[in-house]
Amino acid sequence: GYLVLENGIYIMGLTLIDAMPLMVEMGVLLDLFVGIFVMGIIILFLYYGLCRMVNRTTISGDRTAIRSTHGPLPWPLTRGASVMISEVKTFSVQKRIERTSKSAIPFYRVTAESVRKIPLTAYLEDDEPAKSICSELNRFYSLLKQSSCAIDTGRVTEKTVPSSSFDT
Repeated sequence: GYLVLENGIYIMGLTLIDAMPLMVEMGVLLDLFVGIFVMGIIILFLYYGLCRMVNRTTISGDRTAIRSTHGPLPWPLTRGASVMISEVKTFSVQKRIERTSKSAIPFYRVTAESVRKIPLTAYLEDDEPAKSICSELNRFYSLLKQSSCAIDTGRVTEKTVPSSSFDT
């Protein structure tokens, strides 16, 4: 809708080029601004898609600390974490549900529980890899007698997503 309005202003400016040159200049600046804005949004979505395809989470550690890194491309929503093992009580799987008007989509991530929950992975679409990672961490660090990880459903955070974002 905004692009149609903007193009209408530009065409109106072309008819008034002799009478109002300032109006034409402002229309050209508006065209330039909108073009840069739309290109920025397109580049952001392309970069996000590339990050989703290329980036991987690596969890490494020793007997004193555990570190998670996400890369190789930087993305501000998936920063790495580092936590001392002496502070960790257990590892768990946290569940988040995104609701639309048509469905509910669950996402899972592995967290280290100390004073607060420290995320070690980005959100995964399936619970089996998250449970497997959690079990291996608990087994390696001997934090639990059993190596099974239940999904933390006590504090499910829900984020409502407008249905228009999935309707394309």
